Amino acid sequence: LYYIRAKHSNLYLALEQNVDNNEVKIVQKEFNKNQLFRIIKNSNNQYKILPVTSLLGKALDVYTGVNTNGQLVQMYYFWPTPAKGQLWNVTKYNDNTYSFETALDGTDRYLTIRNNDSMIGQFAEIYDYTGGDNQKFYLEKANLNNIENGIYKIKNINSNLYIGTQGGS
Repeated sequence: LYYIRAKHSNLYLALEQNVDNNEVKIVQKEFNKNQLFRIIKNSNNQYKILPVTSLLGKALDVYTGVNTNGQLVQMYYFWPTPAKGQLWNVTKYNDNTYSFETALDGTDRYLTIRNNDSMIGQFAEIYDYTGGDNQKFYLEKANLNNIENGIYKIKNINSNLYIGTQGGS
């Protein structure tokens, strides 16, 4: 599980709204522990990026699956046979940043923070590769300190209390 931080702004990829609906846009926001993504490699060495908050099997997706500059990136239902707009080629650089190239056919386009903007709420889109820092991201491994000896401790995000058995541990 990873937090994905934009190099140019130090802001994190997040859902525009905290709802589990299709077509929720991906934006950059200040850090929040709910911005976790699962990054899973397939047999073609391409990756799907799944928001952990989605309980309904959604993935980062190029809006309408059209490979043109400026197409927004959204969360959308992940198909059992993945659409190419939901798969990404990942490149790691010497500065420990990563870029995400869409697997859509046609001109190579990359996950980009629109207009190289550092503003909270700015949209993620696909765009021709420029090598700019708005196309590079840090993958910050989540600290899973709620796991001890293979046993998960489940904590409520609002109350900070853990689930347990009545009168026991």
